[in-house]
Amino acid sequence: MQVKNISINRIKIKRGRRVANKERVLEIAESITTIGLLHPISVNKQYQLVTGRHRLEAYKKLGKKTIPAITTEKGLKADLAEIDENLIRQELSVLERAECLQKRKDIYETMYPESIKRGPGRGHKETNRTKFVSFTADTSNKTGSGRRTIEHVVQIANNIPPDLKKMILKSDLANNKNELLHLARLDSKLQNRVVKIRLKNDDMTIDEIVKDLLVKKRVRDRERDRKKLLSNSASKSDDIRLYHGDCRELFPGIIKALKKESPDADIIVISDPPYNIKFAGYDKYSDNLPDAEYIKMMKMFRGLPSAIIQYPEEMMSLIYPALGKPDEVLAWCYSSNISRAFRLINIYNTTPDYNMVRQPYKNPKDKKVKKLIKHGSSGTTIYDWFADLQLEKNVSKGKNSHPCQIPVALMERLIILLTKKNTIVVDPFAGVGTTGSACRLTGHRFIGIEVSKKYYQLARNRLLNI
Repeated sequence: MQVKNISINRIKIKRGRRVANKERVLEIAESITTIGLLHPISVNKQYQLVTGRHRLEAYKKLGKKTIPAITTEKGLKADLAEIDENLIRQELSVLERAECLQKRKDIYETMYPESIKRGPGRGHKETNRTKFVSFTADTSNKTGSGRRTIEHVVQIANNIPPDLKKMILKSDLANNKNELLHLARLDSKLQNRVVKIRLKNDDMTIDEIVKDLLVKKRVRDRERDRKKLLSNSASKSDDIRLYHGDCRELFPGIIKALKKESPDADIIVISDPPYNIKFAGYDKYSDNLPDAEYIKMMKMFRGLPSAIIQYPEEMMSLIYPALGKPDEVLAWCYSSNISRAFRLINIYNTTPDYNMVRQPYKNPKDKKVKKLIKHGSSGTTIYDWFADLQLEKNVSKGKNSHPCQIPVALMERLIILLTKKNTIVVDPFAGVGTTGSACRLTGHRFIGIEVSKKYYQLARNRLLNI
């Protein structure tokens, strides 16, 4: 069949045909501007449009006067029969089949525009209903394919732009229905990025690529917010608040005021409380409260989203009676000269988003892992235990005078795992401001309470430069 440029004004649209989707028309117009028209439209001898309604509207949108077209010589019924024969006998890939079904749909709905409309409602005889056989039902009867399969394949044809179809056609992706359907359901701007990555990494699924891009976007957004916060020196005192006093006296009032002041913000407690093991190294606090008093203190956090770091066995009898069984437990393992060199992190009333933190591979020499690293993967998201973060030792660069200082990197990781953009982080045992430092890095509001005057002043110097 010969392709000719015909005047757009001569083309007729049969009454009853479905209205073109405006967004789809804009996408095709953009594609035509970039790479030209890949597939001509088709018309019959009377210049009545057979296939290519969106392409025709895109040409009109671009202000063009003519459009490449094929004139069907055999008639629509013959064209329909030829397509049906191809669908039944030809060995077609999923993508090729999608193109055939889309063409069949255009021809069928041109021939029977009433099939687009809803059939008669209640009160009509069944004999009248047969006049309204849908494209899907007719195609299923003619080809033997299931209706659901036909709907999915047509969705692939409709929602994947022509330039991407051309890129995909000779790849293994062209015959993967599930992957193509996932691609068809993505935003058009995302589709292009996903296809380019997928064609370079045939061992990655569309779902894996989308999740990876989403994680990278979140990380970029967080970094942007962090830089914005740090560049605005006037916001430091607004976003970082420190209180000197006993959290048992201050915490309930602070939470009540926060909920009134910022009703739309989430609040989470992220803290490394004293372990109540009779440790004598604190500046003021006596690490030897009666169990009932310690449990009562920890009960203040009940019902709030929280991440409470605990020393393994000693604190279980204190944390669990106060807050109950945690929803999740993370483990932080580190190098130390003492036994049980790990601490548990009890998570309450919230769920970690492990996609936000990629852990280094524990088995980088594994054949599959090597392949992932080669394709640019930096780690995995599945581990709920951390072994890459170490204690702040006496010789550490970030070490202050606090005897039990937690590394900023640990608190930063917990904040990234557990918070949203507008979350306010509260640390009732602020120490020298480690959690606040992590909030500065991630762009979150922070409220800290510290009973020791010495540590409170160190935290102020560290966070507010006062």
